[in-house]
Amino acid sequence: MEKYSIKNNFNRKIYLDILRITAIFLVLFTHTGIRGSKLYTVTDNNFLRYIYVIFDCFRTINNPLLFMISGALLLGKEETIKEIWKKRVLRFLIVLVIFTYIQAIYNCIINDSFDGFNIKDIFVNMLSGPVRTTYWYLYSYISFLVMLPFLRKIAVNINEKEFIYLFLITVITMDLFPLICIAFNIERINFSVFLNSFTTIFPLFGFYIDRNWWGGVQLYKKYKWFYPLLMIIAVTGILAAAKLTIWNFNQTGNWGERYITMFYSTVAIFIFITIKQFSEKFFNSNELENKKTIYKIIKFASGTMFGIYLLENMLEAITNFVYIWLSGFMPSLIACFIWLLVTMFLGIVIIGIAKKIHIVNKIL
Repeated sequence: MEKYSIKNNFNRKIYLDILRITAIFLVLFTHTGIRGSKLYTVTDNNFLRYIYVIFDCFRTINNPLLFMISGALLLGKEETIKEIWKKRVLRFLIVLVIFTYIQAIYNCIINDSFDGFNIKDIFVNMLSGPVRTTYWYLYSYISFLVMLPFLRKIAVNINEKEFIYLFLITVITMDLFPLICIAFNIERINFSVFLNSFTTIFPLFGFYIDRNWWGGVQLYKKYKWFYPLLMIIAVTGILAAAKLTIWNFNQTGNWGERYITMFYSTVAIFIFITIKQFSEKFFNSNELENKKTIYKIIKFASGTMFGIYLLENMLEAITNFVYIWLSGFMPSLIACFIWLLVTMFLGIVIIGIAKKIHIVNKIL
């Protein structure tokens, strides 16, 4: 058995693992409805309503973080188009097909009927949309992988001024435009840039920050104002997004999600940099030996996150009793958080064991 090497193993970008775990927790929280993310729709307490909406606004950074992680890991690699399709696109296509059928079978089991199960119909339906709404991410991620050759050429040529420019464009078009629409009472501003999508802008942000925050041009030194500005925009942005979401409800009588994603790009970048700074300082101290266990746990847990995302509904069905029990004597939001932690722990155990099988490990 190979001896554990602190030097070798601690060279891993562990902050990306922490971010992945955080993002998947927020993905799970997104789908809790009135148990968690949408609690504000069922409360009459104005203070609690505002707090609940803030949580709902914050959780929207889940998918931006996931795409930033992918950008940090993939945009710097040199691969041919053939290698991309063979190593990456094909893997996710296989995952999409396999888990579409697993979910279809699971739906038949919980409905206690296989009458509607048709292999051909399921495949045809998969082409037009996900078997589970949450699987939209797989479709988006596959499109990201297909476009990797072009995104890589953009990523490796971006300099620090262009990064700041891209950040400003993002804030203006994704965050300030909605405010202008409110001010002038118009539906939308007829202007957009092609980079304003999950599959382009966030991978580029992730790649550039990963390479240049500490290393490269050392953004944290060269632009000392950037991080404090991020923090200010992130905090005030979430507070504003929550306020506008409630304002929109008061205006229309319906809870919508038009404003909950405002400033989520800034919040995502801020969280990305914050966790990067914390983890790199924590794991680069002189007491690495004492942190070996923490490091290994984070690394192992991170490797199961994709499987937890794919099997989220099944894992939550098993742990559902935890929420029901806890919500009987504590606030629903706290009960929800504990329930999700239990769900993730169960998923880590189950997926961790399953990945001992070579084929499962290859696709998950």
